[in-house]
Amino acid sequence: MQRVLTPTEMAEADRRTIDSGTPFDALVERAGRAVGREVLAVLGGAYAKRAVVICGPGNNGADGLVAARFLRSRGVRCHVFSLTSPLDRSAVAREIQRCDVLVDAMFGTGFHGALDGDAAWIAERTLRRSVGLHPFRVVAVDIPSGVQGLTGETLGTSVSADRTVTFGALKPGLLFEPGRGLAGAVTVSQIGIEIGDGTLLGLVDEQDVREWIPLRAAKAHKWGLGPVMVIGGSPGMAGAPHLSAASALRAGSGVVVVYSPDPYRAESLADSLRLGSEVITRGIPLGQEGHLNSDSAEYLIEAAQRFDAVLIGPGLGSEHGVAGVVRALIEGVVAPIVIDADGLNALGGDLSSLQGRSNAGLGPVILTPHEGEFERLSGLVGSDRVAAARGLARASAATVLLKGPTTVIAEPDGVAYIVNVGGPWLATAGSGDVLAGVIAALLASGLSPGQAAAAGAWLHCRASDFAGHTCLVASDIVSALPAAWPRFSGTMTEQHQ
Repeated sequence: MQRVLTPTEMAEADRRTIDSGTPFDALVERAGRAVGREVLAVLGGAYAKRAVVICGPGNNGADGLVAARFLRSRGVRCHVFSLTSPLDRSAVAREIQRCDVLVDAMFGTGFHGALDGDAAWIAERTLRRSVGLHPFRVVAVDIPSGVQGLTGETLGTSVSADRTVTFGALKPGLLFEPGRGLAGAVTVSQIGIEIGDGTLLGLVDEQDVREWIPLRAAKAHKWGLGPVMVIGGSPGMAGAPHLSAASALRAGSGVVVVYSPDPYRAESLADSLRLGSEVITRGIPLGQEGHLNSDSAEYLIEAAQRFDAVLIGPGLGSEHGVAGVVRALIEGVVAPIVIDADGLNALGGDLSSLQGRSNAGLGPVILTPHEGEFERLSGLVGSDRVAAARGLARASAATVLLKGPTTVIAEPDGVAYIVNVGGPWLATAGSGDVLAGVIAALLASGLSPGQAAAAGAWLHCRASDFAGHTCLVASDIVSALPAAWPRFSGTMTEQHQ
């Protein structure tokens, strides 16, 4: 897993490395040469190539000067301009008109606020490359200038790069929009910085998912393969729990049973949508007025004893009795729980049932809010999505998966994961139900809550790639899950041993 460090953590790592005996100048030399090598790769060689390097007043500027020296030694015609005094904009514009690459060495991850003056003017030149200016590539040092290293925000104009060379570890600002889009392809260069341990924040990749997901034993049977209970459905939302159930089956659960207040309507709709006749459907006993009540909760708590994970919420609605039943399930179900959609809405801002569950030593809980649901649970997300997810995880004693263009998963102890392989095509009705089902199946298979949520988010995004982004609907993601599954090495016989 690739480590991700905040700007503060990175500054501490730099200090620790220097204190342990590595001279500051040595780090600058290594960083500048790493930038120079990346620029040569972008140029495809040095012959007859021209570069412009814009240096700021700090460490990034020092890196840029070393990169310029390195490029000149390789034969690149390199012009350096410094922000330490006012730029001759006509001279800079003239060189940019002739260059093949511009190196942004103005400001790094410690920059706060908005670009102004000459720095903002340079940034505008990079943003306007597609509207008539001379085409040139842009390589950013550490992070595109103007992007906030902690959040990915831009408070005004910022550099738009084709590639970014960062040092030691990834930074959050390179992973969250709009910084993610402005950074282009990111290279992490190891220059001898001592990263240290600290609280883990990592970027999830295929290798992580492959290592986490268990292989089926040769003598496995369906009830031994993470059976999942899905509690959901209501008038008008009968398909939601079946999307979750079908995705849980595709994600490896041997048996999935949907418990719904209206099982016949749900089953009929699932058949019409071809969401899998393999899904078993059961009815939930209702009160005299047709609402969920304490008897419903007792029935579900008893039924849940047979399952390795319980998913609460897809399409459950907000009718009278739902909130009480959700809280009773949280306090009474022993198995691990995933709470999604209407299950989250039923909690409102009261997290006491989750805290009580943790104190009682019952199975772990995963919460899967989008921003609106998060706001109802804990207030506004704000600009720092990692801090927001960690805060809710700590307050609820539950693992939190905060959905978004870049997904954040946080555990109560502060360990956090980032998944950034998705895209806007996943913004389609039912997509969240599919994700919840995948997570429930992985949780039932024995993964830790953080790993189940992170691997589920990664698989969900990868399945959308296999399904195709154009006109994507949720059932397409379900069908694509087998293709998205990470490939395991070794023979089938070796895998089953």
